[in-house]
Amino acid sequence: MPAFVTGVAIIRGVPLPVVDLARLLELDTDVAPSRFVTVRIAERQVAIAVHEVIGVRSLDPESVAHLPPLLASANAQFLSTMGALDSRLLVLLETSKILPDFAWASATGAVA
Repeated sequence: MPAFVTGVAIIRGVPLPVVDLARLLELDTDVAPSRFVTVRIAERQVAIAVHEVIGVRSLDPESVAHLPPLLASANAQFLSTMGALDSRLLVLLETSKILPDFAWASATGAVA
């Protein structure tokens, strides 16, 4: 498993792989995650471990744009778009790429 996959959690009766967002984005932090945000990717679901959830908002598609070339680093493969929301930086994850197929297979007990 990749280092950012911290385990599996039962959420609403369904076992889901848990991804630590700080580790995924290679952030140096001493703050432990305390919340899960579940994300549905087609028929798959994943729990993303975060420190806090500030709120849930609807987005205007015009408020986001493609990533600039400067952000083409190793961890940018997980980033989809960026923009602004109420004058704050907004970065959206490319959720379909968070877990590679072998990790999905391991997390769900499927044979690869």
